[in-house]
Parts: sequence; C-alpha cells; structure tokens
Amino acid sequence: MPMILTIGKRVFLIVTVMISCCSASMAESSQSGNVTPTDKTFIATKLYAAIKTCFAHWINIPDFDLDLSYKNYLDQIMQTNDRVKFDLATMQFLACLHNGHTFFWDDYLANTVGQDMGFRVYYADNK
Repeated sequence: MPMILTIGKRVFLIVTVMISCCSASMAESSQSGNVTPTDKTFIATKLYAAIKTCFAHWINIPDFDLDLSYKNYLDQIMQTNDRVKFDLATMQFLACLHNGHTFFWDDYLANTVGQDMGFRVYYADNK
C-alpha cells in the first residue's frame, strides 16, 4: 500500500532531510572552510532524491526542469572545494523551486560569514 503524505508532511520531510543530510555529512569538517568531493556528492544526491520524492509544489513551477537545474548545480559545486561557495550554490539551486518551505542551512555559513541583517526586532509592550 503506497504511503500518502499530505503537503504539510511532505514539506516537513523535505526540510528535515535537507537539514539532516547537511549536518550529518559535514559535521566532521565543521571548522574547515572546505568541503570534500564525497560530502558534496552525498549532499547533492540526498537533496535531489528528497525533491523528487517529497516536493509537492510542482504546479507552481510548470516550466521548471529539475534535471537540467540539478546538472547545472552539479557542474557548479564540483568546480570548488570552498564550503561557502558550495553552500551558496546549494541555496541557489533550492531557490529555483520558488518555495519558502524548501531551504538549505549550514551552521558553518551562518557562524562564519553571517552578517547583521541591518535591523533588530524587539517586543513592544510585551507583545
């Protein structure tokens, strides 16, 4: 009997898979500014599989060619071992899905390159 996932469960699953595969694969090189070819391949294939299996918003991107986009992404990430460039290319690849629920996060990028957003948010009157 096939497993039927609601859109909410699919979105949660794809985000969880993407965060988990990045964290698990790159944890050992957390202090390094480099990413190994094995880690790049592992993460890229996990992302592709998660998108093919779980992404539920194809109707919003009818002309999107996942295979072509993925091939271009692979070409881009295989040319560098720099972790920041890899992270940014991965973010760009997932941004092509035009879905605010599908994203890539690497603590390394946030902790080493992250910058102040230029504004702060505070509670007003405890609200």
